[in-house]
Amino acid sequence: MSEKIKMYILAIILIIVGIVIDQVTKAIVIKHIFTGTYNGALPITNDITVIEGFFKITYAENTGGGWSIFQGKLWFFYIVTIIALIAFGYFMKDLNFQKYPIYSISLILMIIGTIGNFIDRIIHQYVVDFLDFIIFGYDFPTFNFADMCLTTGVIGLMIAIVFHKSPA
Repeated sequence: MSEKIKMYILAIILIIVGIVIDQVTKAIVIKHIFTGTYNGALPITNDITVIEGFFKITYAENTGGGWSIFQGKLWFFYIVTIIALIAFGYFMKDLNFQKYPIYSISLILMIIGTIGNFIDRIIHQYVVDFLDFIIFGYDFPTFNFADMCLTTGVIGLMIAIVFHKSPA
């Protein structure tokens, strides 16, 4: 088996593991934090305070993107996701953990995040968010594991491009 094939197999395994982590964490939050009832349009939750005044686990339904932009525009996110996955598929040709480690890991993280949130949009018509931080008095938008993967992947890709450690 060629080294390239081994890298693709490793990438697929990492993507699957990342998607499973994302979906399992969301399922746990749905089961244990969300009460299954709503107060008007807002879900009623049993928040868990992890660090008082800094971090709690709460259930949130996001029908938009980051910072809840484009609320309710699912068709927009379906189109963007499909385009992104096609682009990621194309960029996979340059996957090389030895030559471009940051680029390769970043690409995998972006795929995990994209697919993880896409699954939510297909199943629920919203993305399940649950990590809620208050940083220096600012209540940062609630997010999830897929969002962390996407953000880290984008930052990593920018670093790889800036420092010429990518095929781009």
